This record gives sequence, C-alpha cells and structure tokens, in this order.
Amino acid sequence: MSPEQVKGQAADERSDLYSLGISLYEMVTGQRPFQADSAFTIMTAHVREVPKPPLALQPGLSPALNEIILMAIAKDPAARFQSADAFRNAVNQAQLSSGVQIAAPSKLKPAPAATTVAAVPLHDAPTLPATPVPSVPPPPARQGGGRGLYMTLGALIVLVVLVAAGIYLPRRGRANASVASPVPEPPPAAAPEPVASFPAIVKPAEDPAKKRLLAELEHQLDQLSSRAAAVSSSLDRLQQQQATAGYGLRGDVVARPATLQANLSRAGNAIARGDSAKAKKYTDLASADVEALEHFLGR
Repeated sequence: MSPEQVKGQAADERSDLYSLGISLYEMVTGQRPFQADSAFTIMTAHVREVPKPPLALQPGLSPALNEIILMAIAKDPAARFQSADAFRNAVNQAQLSSGVQIAAPSKLKPAPAATTVAAVPLHDAPTLPATPVPSVPPPPARQGGGRGLYMTLGALIVLVVLVAAGIYLPRRGRANASVASPVPEPPPAAAPEPVASFPAIVKPAEDPAKKRLLAELEHQLDQLSSRAAAVSSSLDRLQQQQATAGYGLRGDVVARPATLQANLSRAGNAIARGDSAKAKKYTDLASADVEALEHFLGR
C-alpha cells in the first residue's frame, strides 16, 4: 500500500507504480523492504521508514536497476515515475546499458539439421525396378505355454498356504499358551490423584474467549493505525503552515503523536505475545490519543 493510501489521500496510477516497485524490490532481493508482525506496523513503515537500497542486499545488482526501484518506491508521488511508460522505458534503458540482450522468439536461429541430404528433383529421379518382397513364414508357436500357466498357479497355491499358516498358527499358539499358563489378573488400578490446580495447566492461547478478544483488539488496532496515519499527516501539514507563519503547535499536541505510536507498538507486541490484558490497556491508550488529536484537528 502506497503512503498516500495509508494517509487516506487521493491515489492515482503512481500508487500502482509504487506497489509494482515494492514487488520488483522483493523479486531482486528475495525479501520485502519492510517486515513486521502486524499490519499497522507495516503501514507506518511505508509512511515513515526508508528501506535499504536493493544494492546493499544484492551487491551484484545493476546500479541503474537499483535507482529505478528506489525511484519507484519514493514516498512522494511526485518523485516517482509519473506513468507506466516512463517506468518501462527506464527498465529497457537499464537493460541496454547492462549489455543484456533478450532475443525475441521470432529471431531465434533454427536448430541445425542432423544430416544434410542433397535435394533431387522428382522428375529426374531414376525409376527403380520393382523388387519382389519375399514371403516370411509365420513364427512357430511357442512350446511350453502351458508350463508357464502351471508355474503361475503353483505359485498362487503356495502363497495361499503361507498366508493361511501365518493366520492359523499364531492363533493356535496363543490358545495353547492360554490353556497351559493362565494369565494372572492385573491388580486393581489405584484411583487417580486429584489435580491440585487444573487451571494452571491450561495454556492461555487455548482459551476461546481470549482468542476472540485478541482478534477484536487486533482489528481495532488496524483501524487505529489508519486513523493515526491520517492524523499524523494532517499534523505535519498544519505544523508546516504554522512554521511558515512564524507560529508553532502546543507542546502537548507535538508530543502526542510520539505517545500514540508508542502505545500502538506496545499493543501490537502484547497481541503477538497473547497478553490480552496489556493489549487492551495500550489499545485503549492509543484510542484516547487518536481521539484527542482528532478533536484538536476539528474532526
């Protein structure tokens, strides 16, 4: 998702080119530019963090392709390729500069023939006399066909006898053993000792109610992340306008986005650990931060 989509701003074809650049980054490096355990952390990274250049992960990569990818995933849409044609032309130019040529299928040379035979016109071909084909007598009937059949039947009979012996003899041996030496009755089993604290052996993650709560908190956290990104973008623009006019924002408003991001991160870590109590605590704190900033912006 492009940064402008995370911020809730208008998106155009340059947003699609950003996504294409992210895919190209993963294709040439083997990994994504931003990696995290939750959706809101990745969304925040797309807005604020600068990824490692692909050339740092793949030293053998073409510098031209490295610059193309970095330009495609620029945070500002104006700094990216403005059209798909511009993107394609840049890739083609990088291909030519690197000396790699990809031949079209129609330009491929045909495979050489195994042997070269001189062509002889049909009207000049000599007429060969017809050669009679000698008649070949049919092969004599094979002898001993019945012998193979008898051998097959004999093998099947032996197999049946072996299977019957394998089933019958063990049963007879067990029956004789039971008659010769009766098996003593096992002593009565002792009553199981009561478990001192059964709830202690139940894992928290196996509690269905806790699972539902964690899922609800994760969904709420994703929504808060989107709202936080939009609020952060609005605050940045307002702060720039105030700075141009010689003013500044209140200290509590300036510090609130950092507190919001910290609470979002702590809530996400608590959800990953399965700690529903702390996850709810920090989610509520992040929700209060978002509401306070939205109230300040008049939303």
